[in-house]
Amino acid sequence: MEEKVSDHSKKNGKGFVVCVAVAVIVIIAVLVVSTIAINAKKNFNKDEEKSDNLKQMVGTYKLIEMSTDGRDQSEDVNTLDNLGLTVKLEINEDRTARLSMFGDSTELTYDEKEFKDGESSIPYVYSNGKISLEQDNEKMVFEKINVDDSETKDE
Repeated sequence: MEEKVSDHSKKNGKGFVVCVAVAVIVIIAVLVVSTIAINAKKNFNKDEEKSDNLKQMVGTYKLIEMSTDGRDQSEDVNTLDNLGLTVKLEINEDRTARLSMFGDSTELTYDEKEFKDGESSIPYVYSNGKISLEQDNEKMVFEKINVDDSETKDE
């Protein structure tokens, strides 16, 4: 009888070890899946935030500041604007844009980081209703305008 009890204990001991091992594996798997789910949600939220920023950018902007080689030319921008020679940037929801300067316009595309015209690209920063473009010692700052207000100003 004693041998039967010890055999039974040995069998139960092995079963216990197997159960513990399975439980540990299940816990690790749950932790891994949870971590993956949390990271996926964070990435989804970041993508959603980027998408919201792009949606907020949609609209019409006019050039309000400009500098070349560190020289502020904003006064020249204001003079041209007063003469009706406004430089505008129109941002569309479909990730296309149009830069209009003195009667000429350039079609662009954009993403979260830059505007593109064919092979060339210009990095930008969007903040507080303004878009800043800076490249090769030149900087342009555009401010979002209400198109209805702009049209009534011109009349």
